[in-house]
Amino acid sequence: MTPVRVLHLVDIQPGTDGRCLHRLVRRTVEGLQGCGEHVVLEVGGGERRQPYLPRTSGRLGPSRMLVGGGVSGEPLWRVLEVWANAGRPFDLVHCWGDASLRLRAACAGGPPTYCTLDSMVLDASMMIDVHDLSGIVPLEIQVGSVGMVDALHEAGLELEVAVVPFGLDVDRSSADPVRRDSWGVDDGTMVFGVVGDRIGKASLGSLVGVPVRLAASGRDVRIIASEETGGFADCRRWLHDMDRKGLLVDDDMTQAGGSSVDFALAEGTTGRCGEVTGLLAILESLAASRPVLLGHGHPACRELSECDAVFSGMDHAETDAARWLLSRSGDQRVDASGLLSDVSTWCGSLAGRYAVLAE
Repeated sequence: MTPVRVLHLVDIQPGTDGRCLHRLVRRTVEGLQGCGEHVVLEVGGGERRQPYLPRTSGRLGPSRMLVGGGVSGEPLWRVLEVWANAGRPFDLVHCWGDASLRLRAACAGGPPTYCTLDSMVLDASMMIDVHDLSGIVPLEIQVGSVGMVDALHEAGLELEVAVVPFGLDVDRSSADPVRRDSWGVDDGTMVFGVVGDRIGKASLGSLVGVPVRLAASGRDVRIIASEETGGFADCRRWLHDMDRKGLLVDDDMTQAGGSSVDFALAEGTTGRCGEVTGLLAILESLAASRPVLLGHGHPACRELSECDAVFSGMDHAETDAARWLLSRSGDQRVDASGLLSDVSTWCGSLAGRYAVLAE
């Protein structure tokens, strides 16, 4: 297999978390070491510190990308030209996220393009630009579920989209007792963690119904969520008025924090036009053997409903969801093998697609 030089464009979006996507990028770049050359470039205007990304070569921020209310492809052209003039042209561009794909579509021409999408915001103009790009350079798009394909087609995309299980190594890491102590947790406490790549746009109030019901029935419960989660302040005031102010704990749900919760709470839809809720945060929880309570309307709900560790539509069936949780034994294992692949398989498949596209 001929080694290829790949430019990875990775979304750094304001108002989103992105850690799940960034961890996938890191696993991919590390897994492809020794198989070509990989350069990572950030795209967007999010926080400057991105601890879950591999080392990057810089950032194309909004001040350089946005011209006259639209996305300009000129900054990306300059990057491609600099490397080409140095005698090291890129064989392929891999876009990670919708912002990167928008930038790539604005930069017509150049090398073939591969794109991985999870959580995303779509509109008709982007679909037209992407379709036009596909007529100029070879373009392949992959997502993690059939439901994600349907969401893209409903948004107006007319291209074929591949469904490829994302690469995650199963990590049944044990809970951090120090962290759980800081949450006021003991052996009998049920700990719920809010997960997702767009938590700033979530509706926390729609996610806490099941834990609150369990607390009302006498269970010791904690809900762990970042203060940046949408609706956090309103939810805290509501719980305080119910004399349950200790239920909601502000903590950064990093990967380490996620390994210390017992159950994951994930939003199915934000309800905003064109906004698609991602799959990666849910898969990370399942890979860590954490059952997931999923809100209604997730594009991958059909596939996820086939996993016995996911209760889908819990915000529309809180009583049933609570019973489902209580029926699960504490040491019941999670089988999510049909929803994800191991990292080596994922990287091997990508390396093969890179080689074919770059020919």
